[in-house]
Amino acid sequence: MHNVLNAKYSDGAASMLFLHLSDIHFRASEVATAQDPNRNLRNEIVRDAKKFCEDLGKTPVGILISGDIAFAGQRSEYEFAKAWLKVLAEACGTNLSSVFVCPGNHDVDRKLAGRYMNQALHQQIKNADPMVLHQLMEGLLRDDQTGRILYEPLDEYNSFAGQFFCDMNAPDRTVVSRNDLRFSDGSQLKIWAVNTAWVSSEADDENQLFIDTAALQIPREAGVENIVMFHHANRWLRNGQTWDDHLRAVARIQLCGHEHLARVEEFKSCVRLRAGALHPERTEPNWQPGYNLFEVDVEEIDGRRVMNVDVHVRVWSPATETFQAQASSDGNVWKNSFGLEAWTPPVTAGRSEETVEDESAENVDQDAATMNGREIGIAFFSLPYSRKLEIAARLNLMDESDINQPDYERFRRVFKRAAERNQMPDLEAAIVLAGGAVARN
Repeated sequence: MHNVLNAKYSDGAASMLFLHLSDIHFRASEVATAQDPNRNLRNEIVRDAKKFCEDLGKTPVGILISGDIAFAGQRSEYEFAKAWLKVLAEACGTNLSSVFVCPGNHDVDRKLAGRYMNQALHQQIKNADPMVLHQLMEGLLRDDQTGRILYEPLDEYNSFAGQFFCDMNAPDRTVVSRNDLRFSDGSQLKIWAVNTAWVSSEADDENQLFIDTAALQIPREAGVENIVMFHHANRWLRNGQTWDDHLRAVARIQLCGHEHLARVEEFKSCVRLRAGALHPERTEPNWQPGYNLFEVDVEEIDGRRVMNVDVHVRVWSPATETFQAQASSDGNVWKNSFGLEAWTPPVTAGRSEETVEDESAENVDQDAATMNGREIGIAFFSLPYSRKLEIAARLNLMDESDINQPDYERFRRVFKRAAERNQMPDLEAAIVLAGGAVARN
C-alpha cells in the first residue's frame, strides 16, 4: 500500500521545518467570547509564524503540540482548538494533516479522573514497590476493565487526537508514532508521542506521575532518528530518571511542556526543547507566552553523517505586543550538531524505487495503513457522527468488535479497514458526497 505522505517527502529535504507549541489551554468559558483575553495574542502568533515561515522560505512538515491543548478536557475546547489550528496551519502554508499531539494534564477530564475507581488505581500505582512497578502498570493496562478506567478521562482528547492518527488507548497504543518523513540521504525521521498524563488528576504533584513500560521501548534503528514529545518534565515522574536515561539514548530531539518556561537544553547527544506556554495564566510570575520553530537536516561532513538542529525560540514582548527571538549566546538561533552512525541506503537492485518505498511504508509501523491519506482522515473525522456511521455501514467497514468501543476507537478502526482494503477512493468519494472537503497541500 502506498503511503501518501511518504511519497511526498521520500525524495528527502535539505532541511525540515517544525512548529512546536505547548500548553495552549483553550478554556471553554473564554474562547469565542468578546472577553477572551487571548484573542489578540493568538492573532499575533499566527502573524509571527506566517512571517517567520515566509522569511525562511519553508513550510512546516509538522505542527507538534506537547500537551494541554484544552484547559479542562472538554469537547468544546477541542472544537475551538481544531478551528484555530486550521487557521495557523493554513497561514504557514500547510493544513491540519501536519498536526501531531501528545496529552497533558489539562487534557484529562478531572471529573472522570477523580472517580473512586480511578483514584484507587492511581494510589495502587503510586504505592507500588519500585521492583514491581512496571509489572503492575502493564497488568492494569492489559486488563480490559482497568485499562478502560485509566484511559476514559482522555476520551475527549482522543476524539480530537484521532483525527491526526495520534490517539492513545490501552493496552497496545499507549505510545504512537508518525513515520513518513525522510532526510535528503534517504534516512528516516520518526516522531513519537508519549503519555505522561494517564495517572493525572487533581492530586498531581512532583514525582507522582508515570510513563508506562511501552515508552521505554522506543528503539534505536539504523537509518532512523527519533523526535520524542511528552508533556511533563522528568521531575514530575516517579520513574523519571529511568525515562531520562532512555530518552538520551534514543532521541536526538525531545519536546516537552507543562512548566511554561521556554528553555533549550543542550546536551552532548541531544537537545531538549521546553516550550513556553502559548496561553499561560496571566497571574503567573514572569508571564511570557512563547513557541518554537526548529529546522532539522542530515548532511555529510568529511565522510561523517551529521544531524543539524537549528532552534528559533519565539517569546512574547508585552511592550511591543509582538513575538521576538530568545537569543542564545551565539545569536538568535540555537545551533546544535550531532554525529550520527554510518548508514548506507539498502540495495535496491532488481526492484523499482517505488516498490522499495512502498515496502518501507508497509513495514515501519503496525499502524502504517492509517498513515495513507492523512488529509482524507481529517475530512472523515470532521463529519458529524451520523454521517460517519452511515458511510461506514454503506462501505461495509463496521465489525461486531467495534460495538463496545468509544467513538474515536470505532471510527479509527473503520478508517484503518478502508486503507487496508484499498477502499480509500470509495471513502473519499463518500466524504465529498456527504458534504466534506479533503484539503491537499
